[in-house]
Amino acid sequence: MATQRIGNNRITDGEVTGPKLGLNSIGANNFTSAANTYITAATPTDATQNTNITTAQNSAAAAFTRANNSLNANTGGVVEGAVVMTAPLAVRSNLNIQTVTETANIYSTAVFGNVILALANNTTYYFATPPTANVTLDLRANDQPGGSLDAFMVTGQMISVGVLLPQGATAYRANVYVDGVLQTANVRWAGNVNPLGGGTANGIDVYNFSVLKRGANSYIILASNTVFANGASA
Repeated sequence: MATQRIGNNRITDGEVTGPKLGLNSIGANNFTSAANTYITAATPTDATQNTNITTAQNSAAAAFTRANNSLNANTGGVVEGAVVMTAPLAVRSNLNIQTVTETANIYSTAVFGNVILALANNTTYYFATPPTANVTLDLRANDQPGGSLDAFMVTGQMISVGVLLPQGATAYRANVYVDGVLQTANVRWAGNVNPLGGGTANGIDVYNFSVLKRGANSYIILASNTVFANGASA
């Protein structure tokens, strides 16, 4: 290729040389060096970004795994879209609830004597068959050794219990126990009326107990007994 001059510069065989633009300023080696410098500088940045993203994804996945394992271990997991909780849930913010359904234990066998109510499982009980004698409703966390209500609750907590007890031709009453201990002086009945004789024959006695733990094995129980029946014939 012929040599061409542009002022003090010349272009020969594809190279630009001269006092201002020379081989060392713009050339294949410099372009390669610049490209290598760019790639060398860019690669760690990209790798760091990728590492950060990967780390975040792994951390999120690990957090979900721990939460799921904790849910399965402590609450029984997720059953048909419903979270089954077997431990207290503390909410420290506003909670907007649209609907609440509660599971009740239904017993078809006639009861009498001591009946354990496992409040860690649920707090609503329906006895479909009238009792054959007076009933003692024993409030516990569960029916296993060590499953006491005292261990289940902490001081200052309250739990509410509902019991539907149908009556036959003879109405029987229900006493209330906590962890096998009869509760008398610390029970306060609504309207100051203690239903000593039970409810109404052929009706349904609905017992409600609100149990406030005020110390170790010490409770205040607000109780009520409401009778539901067909009423007098017109």
